[in-house]
Amino acid sequence: MSENYNIDTATKSHFLNLFSIALSDSTMDPIELKMLYNIGLEKGIKKEEVDFIINNPHKVRFYKPLTNLEALEQLYDLIRMVLADGIIDPRELTVCSTIAEKLGFQKENIPDLIDYLIEEKRKNVDKDKLISKIRLTLNK
Repeated sequence: MSENYNIDTATKSHFLNLFSIALSDSTMDPIELKMLYNIGLEKGIKKEEVDFIINNPHKVRFYKPLTNLEALEQLYDLIRMVLADGIIDPRELTVCSTIAEKLGFQKENIPDLIDYLIEEKRKNVDKDKLISKIRLTLNK
């Protein structure tokens, strides 16, 4: 397959991060893979484009989001991936924390932020409301 996919660098990086979470517990659960493709669909990304990233991780470079909002939305997706199979593996949380730091979150805030996102996601709090609430807190 050609590399001429219509995915920008930021999106490729985000999907590689999601894939890293899925692999961090040493198994690629079919539910996690389905979540990866579902997030792709939400963002207008074709299955073949996600497949390319999965099969060519060495061709994807990390991209730090330009805004706090973009970083927060990416972290929210990472939490969705952590929760996809219903089992929170400590290795998933470690990888999630490492990625969160690369996304620009302050190291000392990451554990509480991840715990909060997990708790709110489990309560099915609306994503937009949750992100708005966190943005207000981060901007104080």
